[in-house]
Order: sequence, then structure tokens, then C-alpha cells
Amino acid sequence: MGKKISKINLILINAFLVRIIVLICIVVLADMLPAYGLRGNFVEADDYRYEQGAVEYAHSAEGLIDVETFTEIFDSMGDHTGHHLFSLPEFISWSPLWYWIVCILVYITKWRWSIRILNILLVTFSVKFVYKLTQYVYGEKTALLAANLMAYLPYIVLFSCFSYKDCLIMFCTFFLWYFFVKRKYEGSNTWQDYSGVVICTVLLFLTRSGLSFILLGILLVYYYFDKICDVIKDGIRGLKENRRFNKKLVGLAVIFVLVCVLVVLYRAPLMRKFAAYITNDNNFEGLGFGALAKIRSFKDIWKLPLTLTLAILQPIGFDGGIASWGNLISVVNIVMCPVAVGCLLYIIRRDKPDRPCFWFMMLYYMISAVPSVLIFRHLFSVLPIPLIACSDFLSRASAKQRKWWMALSGCLMLAVAAVFVFT
Repeated sequence: MGKKISKINLILINAFLVRIIVLICIVVLADMLPAYGLRGNFVEADDYRYEQGAVEYAHSAEGLIDVETFTEIFDSMGDHTGHHLFSLPEFISWSPLWYWIVCILVYITKWRWSIRILNILLVTFSVKFVYKLTQYVYGEKTALLAANLMAYLPYIVLFSCFSYKDCLIMFCTFFLWYFFVKRKYEGSNTWQDYSGVVICTVLLFLTRSGLSFILLGILLVYYYFDKICDVIKDGIRGLKENRRFNKKLVGLAVIFVLVCVLVVLYRAPLMRKFAAYITNDNNFEGLGFGALAKIRSFKDIWKLPLTLTLAILQPIGFDGGIASWGNLISVVNIVMCPVAVGCLLYIIRRDKPDRPCFWFMMLYYMISAVPSVLIFRHLFSVLPIPLIACSDFLSRASAKQRKWWMALSGCLMLAVAAVFVFT
């Protein structure tokens, strides 16, 4: 008798197969719903532009790397990424790596759907690393539930069947979380883990420049959190006893200064993202109810629970018709209401394993959600964070707490439906 397939491997196989079936449906139903972009076949949609540009590049490029053809093709779509390839600060700021990945992939395979297969594989492996890191922190029950949610929730399935770069960002993000969690819990990593960290770090810096610095900073602070706390306590104790600063405290101060220097050096991409997603008034035009959840300054911090809820539910809405796969999933995504409620209830729960891990994850999620609360593609890569929180809440909840969760989830679903039907 052959070796029995483990539960997580079965989830991974099913996750891959479900996405392949959905991709086949997208291709077969192309006459009914646009197949080249989640929101439609138009160049303003990032996924369509990536993929269509790659197809045209494969037909026109004179070699595997043809910068002139690359620039001309994306210029014709109103995308000037090709003009920012030869300066490292501009390259980091404009994050063009995904453009090149898809262009080279389609050039080699001569098949536009190869990008979708790549994304399906990336998200499937993301399920694996979310499972592993969750298993370390929260245990097997929570890890399996989080993996199942990632494998089968409609939005995650459908999104991974299109050409957004956020599938790669999700993979890199949670491989890095897995690496640091594993090292903290086991005290060691394999050479494959270290190789993966180098690759994922480079990929993140060249695909999501601004948040990459923040993520790495959060991961390092999480890993050294206990030591940092001990050094600070020792330093405060030394001040009270009129002793000199110890070497560790001085070292911590030096690291802090170096981080500040890096922020100054790369302030251009950070400020560009800040201006684009928070302070730009154009981002608030036509948002309707969503504008109420948008935090524009520190005085709006009271909106944070609403912002987190709406971020978890994205994309959601009903425009009166189904003209794209994006419209369809915006209606179906009301099923995320129980996840949002579970996550919020877990935030106020006291008995959390490894509290620093949870709060650093939530910090990163909030940093992502506040500027991008209504930009669903930016939130996809961090969606496992509320899924993990909801999973651990359900794994540890009493019967009474589960009843409250179900009741509040029902109320939220009714409220969301009422808002979009009557506004």
C-alpha cells in the first residue's frame, strides 16, 4: 500500500486543481466575460496590461531581452516603465521586474496562459508556507484551517487565475515570514531557506519597493524582539544606576541610525507611494461609502476598525450587472464577512500564542490596508494575515464565542448587502 497523502499535501493538490478548473472556465467563457483581465480587457487594468504587453513583446522582440521593444510596447499602453530601467533608484521606485518576468515567460513559452499557471503555482506554494508558519505559532488545527481558507475561498481562487504581480508578492512575503518564524522556533534554517530568503528579498524589492523596506524591518524587529526588550531594559536600569551605556544598547542605536539613513536614501519611492495612495485627493473621487473608511490623516485614526473590516472584504460591491469576473467576485465576496468578524474578535482576544508575532503581522496588515483600503489588488498579498487570525479564533473559541461569531457575521452580511443595495 502506498504512503498516505498528508492533509496539507492533499489541500495543496486540491488548491492547484481547483484553480486549473477555474482557469479553464475563464477561457471557455471568454465570449461571455472578458478573459484577459479580472476587471475587463482594457489597458488601465494592471493584469491586462502586463499580459497583453508580454504577448506583444513575444511577437515583436528580437531576442530574450529587447529593451527598445519593451519600452515601445508599454509606451503604447500609456505605461512608461521602460524609461526607468537604467537608474537603480528609479528601477526600485518603479518596480518593473514583474513586467520582465511575464515578457520573458511568454517569449519562451509562446503561450499567454503560462503567466496564469505561474500565478497558480505561486499561490499554491503560498498556501504551503502560510500553513508552515501558522503551524509553528498556532498549532496544526489553526494551520489546516488557514490553509483550507486560502485554498478554497472564491476570491483567492479567482485572483490567482489572472496576471497580477501580487501573487508573487504574496509568495515572497510569507516565505520570509516562514523563515523568521522557523528560525525563532527552531533556531536554525537550511541552506535552501537562506537561498529562498535572498531570492525573495530581491524579488520583493523589485516588485513592491515601498513596503519591502517596512516588511523586512518588521521581520527583523520581530526576530530580535526579546533581545531588543532586554537591551532597552538593561539600558534604562543602567541610567537609573548612573552606569554607562552598555555596548548592546549602543549597537541598537547604531542600527536605528542606519535604518533612518536607508529611509532617507529611498525616500523617493516611499513618498511617491504615500502621495499616490493617501494624500492625493483624486483617490477619493467616486468612492461613495468607501470614502468613510479611508484614513487620510492621523485625526482619522478612529476609522481603523472600519478600515480593517472593509479591507478584508475587498473587492466587494454590486454595480447592477456582471460585465467581468471582477464584478462577479465583488458580489460573491460577501462570504468574507465571517473572516472579517473572526479577525476583529481575535484582535480583542487576550490568550494569543506568540503575541509579538500576531501584533507585528497586524501592524504590517494595517500599514498595507490604510493607504490601499479600496485597492483590492494591493491587499491580496497580505490577505493570509486576517485569515490566520480568524482561523485561530475559530480553533480556540468556545461554543458561546462561536455563536457570537455567527450572529455578528450574519449582521455584517446584512449590513453590507443593505449598504450596496440602497446606496
